[in-house]
Amino acid sequence: MENIEPQLSQFHEALRHTIKKTWESGGNHPFMEALVVNVRVLFDEIVRLEDHCTKQLQTANTKSKHLLLPYYIINYSWSGLAKSFLILWRDILFQYQKGIILHLNGECQEDDLDDLKQASYQTIQAAAEELAGFLPTATKRIRQKKNGLDRQIAEWSLQKNPWPTYKEQLNRIPLQCQQILQQFGEMKAIASNFQSIKQHIDQTLVSANQEIAEARTLAQNTIGFIESNFENSLRKIPPKLKEQEDEITPQNYVADFGLTLEDDLVALKDKKQVPFQTIGGLIQYKEINFQRSTRLWLESEILPLLYEVWELSATVSHSLKMSFVNIRNRSLLLTNEKHEGINRVADRESICQPLNAFLQKVASWEKSFSALDALVRDRLQRDFQISAIYHTTEAFLPIPLQSTLNQFKLNQNQVLLRIKNWFHKQLSVIQRVKVALEREEALSTSEKIVRFIEDRKGDQSNHQYTSIFLTKGYIGESFWVGREKELQHMETLIAQWKTGFRGSVMLSGRRFSGKSLFGELIANRYFAQNTIRLAPNTTIHLQGRRYTTNYDLEEALEFVQKYTINSPMLVWIDDLELWGDANFSLNRNLRVLYEYIDSYARRLFFLVATSHWKKAQLNLLHDVNRIFQATINLDRMSVEEIKAAILIRHGATHKVLVNTEAEELNPQQYKKIANKIIKVSRNNVGESLNLWALSTKKLDEEKVCQPFQATYMLPDFITPENALLLRALTIEKRINEYMLRRQFGPAFKGKYSGILQRLISIGLLTRNLDGWLEVNEVVANEIGLLLEQKQYLL
Repeated sequence: MENIEPQLSQFHEALRHTIKKTWESGGNHPFMEALVVNVRVLFDEIVRLEDHCTKQLQTANTKSKHLLLPYYIINYSWSGLAKSFLILWRDILFQYQKGIILHLNGECQEDDLDDLKQASYQTIQAAAEELAGFLPTATKRIRQKKNGLDRQIAEWSLQKNPWPTYKEQLNRIPLQCQQILQQFGEMKAIASNFQSIKQHIDQTLVSANQEIAEARTLAQNTIGFIESNFENSLRKIPPKLKEQEDEITPQNYVADFGLTLEDDLVALKDKKQVPFQTIGGLIQYKEINFQRSTRLWLESEILPLLYEVWELSATVSHSLKMSFVNIRNRSLLLTNEKHEGINRVADRESICQPLNAFLQKVASWEKSFSALDALVRDRLQRDFQISAIYHTTEAFLPIPLQSTLNQFKLNQNQVLLRIKNWFHKQLSVIQRVKVALEREEALSTSEKIVRFIEDRKGDQSNHQYTSIFLTKGYIGESFWVGREKELQHMETLIAQWKTGFRGSVMLSGRRFSGKSLFGELIANRYFAQNTIRLAPNTTIHLQGRRYTTNYDLEEALEFVQKYTINSPMLVWIDDLELWGDANFSLNRNLRVLYEYIDSYARRLFFLVATSHWKKAQLNLLHDVNRIFQATINLDRMSVEEIKAAILIRHGATHKVLVNTEAEELNPQQYKKIANKIIKVSRNNVGESLNLWALSTKKLDEEKVCQPFQATYMLPDFITPENALLLRALTIEKRINEYMLRRQFGPAFKGKYSGILQRLISIGLLTRNLDGWLEVNEVVANEIGLLLEQKQYLL
């Protein structure tokens, strides 16, 4: 077996030379090009070394473990660090092009880019040293453990070599670097357009200011001319004023500025995928419509102020022109005056009065202009920055509700500081991410499932609070929120039924979507004292008679229709899928229900609720849309309605909701938490209420806090074997072994019974006291979604 040292020496020399050559590249763009070209060089060197180790392990003819150890370390451990190194290289390229874009937009200086380059060099050197020192360090760590060498190689020999997977991932990094360089050219052009827009705005402000200053100077000079010619050359004044009056032509700022602005806007990209940050080794992108966003922002934030500036400039010119007209007319009258008794002193003082009044107004107008000019420049400096593309939480150039709303607080020093700090943190970040990934990968799927279920268990000491949220069914109209369209639909259907049309409605939705609550609301609001609630193993009373149901729906419906001949009633059947057992199948009961709807739906109003998935199955088998007058889906509620539902229940607990500092939450803080919960629950009202309740923590008898974090996801554990069991339980809601044996036949005992026990043991399924099996409520909708994605459910 070959010695690994020559190969390592070749790699380390190539690494050292490549880094040195790259950072010696002069100029910003050559440095970026060197980063792009040389990442491919480093990738090839890593592949050469890793492939050599793989070949040695595959063809090894020695049993000496100390000779095998270096090759195992490089393939099984070092490859992960090499991937982190190339990701760091790519991120340096990303951050440097980001710095150049900021520089082009005037948000940082050339010296800052030099500092950035030097900081990145120190970071990459430190990472290279760690890469070079990994093999001896790892070897020493393994050998120091008792039987460490034997145990580690035995463990690795049983594992699949991870290098092929890493190789495929590493191959994408040079391509990503090439894309970053290409996108840099596009972003450079956009930054240039931004600078051009700023320059045009600056020019129009300077021009308007100059026009006001020139008007003030012209007024002062004219006063001097009038005073010097009033006594002896009065006739010179009117033609001079006429000449100056004709020269006052207000500039058409709107047209001039509009043409140049439109050219700049047209040059901007319509839509573009922009890389704005890197997280965990992945480049994050956002789609920005630069042309539309820039146009809207300018029209909202800058143009209204410019219109005021232009109007102010036009007012100044118009006022000066009117002053000249007044003085010219007055001087013509004085020139033609033939009376000897004229009061020259009084006339001399009054003839310049319009211009003196104009100069007094100019001072006020200049003050107004200065305020507008400062506001425009402040908004451009604060908000109109290309760095807005790198904001992680804000949209690009958002339009605030008020023009003075401070949406962007990131100045150039903070931007540069953030970029520089990023480099110093990279090594520690890489290590933390690597450790976290190793821990996550070490967990089995079953452990991840149990962790997900445990994470959604509520605070047992907070039972008084959670009980109000977790109560199912009808708890009074005071807790009702929203569903206005659905209620209006039901009112129309009930009104039509009362005029002789058939009354049959099916409610559908996923678990916890509020089907039971909606049905009970309809019963209590529109059929008070006239509702028959049919469910297996319950007792109903009609006309003084009592009847206890079993799973024979035909017998129950016959009892209902027999004793309601003269009484229009609501027949409310919740959880239709539960009407079936060993003696009375669900399909038989459904056929009976359809027959009774066809026969008696003009005097009995049938309201039936079932799951989203059961309805889809029934549609295929029985065409339920034909049977029922209408079907109403309750899967989603609006965000605002769910927020209101949470607030109503929270108010009923008489607890104060506070943050981690024991300060009462303000509306914005509540909105942020509620939005996260609603997003995780996919706008399912019941699941949102459950998540809110189960994640709320009790602080004392009066205060609770809500530290909700969607920390874990249910892993994809669906296989063809367990999918069939889970599909049956999801559609039927509950089932028992007898029904499963009938459904799966002999395969149940030999195959599916073991799978069933495993699903129970990790908490995905629960067994009730009566022996029925159900999907754990905590994961019911998550399992349904996984089955849908794999097309096991409709």
